[in-house]
Amino acid sequence: MGQRIGNQQDYRLSNEQIQVLLTSPFGDGCISMQTSGKSKYSTNCINEEYIDFKMKLLGDICNKKKSNINMGFKQNIIHSCTTKPLQEISDLNSLSLEKRLSMLDDLGLAMWFYDDGSLHKKNMFYNLNTHSFSEEVHRDVLVPYFRNKGLLPDIYVDRKKDGRKFFYLYFGKHYGAYDIAQLLQKYPIDCYSYKRWSSETIQKWSKLLAQLKSENRAITPRKFENIILGRATL
Repeated sequence: MGQRIGNQQDYRLSNEQIQVLLTSPFGDGCISMQTSGKSKYSTNCINEEYIDFKMKLLGDICNKKKSNINMGFKQNIIHSCTTKPLQEISDLNSLSLEKRLSMLDDLGLAMWFYDDGSLHKKNMFYNLNTHSFSEEVHRDVLVPYFRNKGLLPDIYVDRKKDGRKFFYLYFGKHYGAYDIAQLLQKYPIDCYSYKRWSSETIQKWSKLLAQLKSENRAITPRKFENIILGRATL
């Protein structure tokens, strides 16, 4: 069943297809207009498993996968896929950032973090590479979007020697990282296991949160972490 989006345009796209296409302006993909006026989506990755994952979601609008050797400093096999040019993709690409974000579900959000998220294993926080957006967009659009989902990111800045500034989002372990970890666990992709908390850590975290809630108790973040690490008891 197609979804109706934007100005009552009838899309003959599944939700899974739409979720892949929605992430194109901020994930690892792009949409390009063809001479016909229709647009196609394309993406590439060194991890074939992830390309296969997206191709399965895109289904019958996706062309065959291509694999080529990157002849740069470090030779890698790059796997890529493109879709057929479709008017539906052009219309979807014309939506505002706010509209795109409002349409993202758990699958789309998980792909965004798989595309451009990174996990600091030791301290268990996530960064989301949002360098393509200005500080104003971070402040007025991205942060409110995540806060509406119960996540509390901070805006960090990466200052380059030439004076350029790039902004990204930081999710502390008590301010959204746990929720992101749960989200990624719903869509496990082996080649990106390094971007996920371990199942054991998520289980310990969930169990402790449930116990605190049932006992109507609150503890400091430091004690919470020490309990998770086995350094303290409740």
